[in-house]
Amino acid sequence: MSKGLRVSALALVAIAASIEPAAAAEVGDRGKAPWSGDGRYYPVEIAAKRGSRCKMHWLIPWQKGAYDEWGRCASFVPDYELEVLWNGAWYPASVVGYGPHCYVVHYTGYSDSSNECVTQDRVRW
Repeated sequence: MSKGLRVSALALVAIAASIEPAAAAEVGDRGKAPWSGDGRYYPVEIAAKRGSRCKMHWLIPWQKGAYDEWGRCASFVPDYELEVLWNGAWYPASVVGYGPHCYVVHYTGYSDSSNECVTQDRVRW
């Protein structure tokens, strides 16, 4: 029985060694994080950091002013990748800017001439 446990322990060590750790969030990093209001992911910039807690500066274009909220740094995802609904299908894209009430997106694999301003109802993170 102990031999079986030893093999299991060795297997766990091998699995743990193969898992790449998440990149540490640093002040100034931009990406996305879940908002406490609805749990959906929105663009943020890390404004401050204390241990495992990060102050998220929300970059939400339809708000009159951005606001900050402390959350777990581990919930931060360092990118702006999302999918955009266009003509009934979802396409990979990235946020390249902000309009007054929308995200300006660039569709992956398409020229900049395809960039457009999309509202939250056409976005999934």
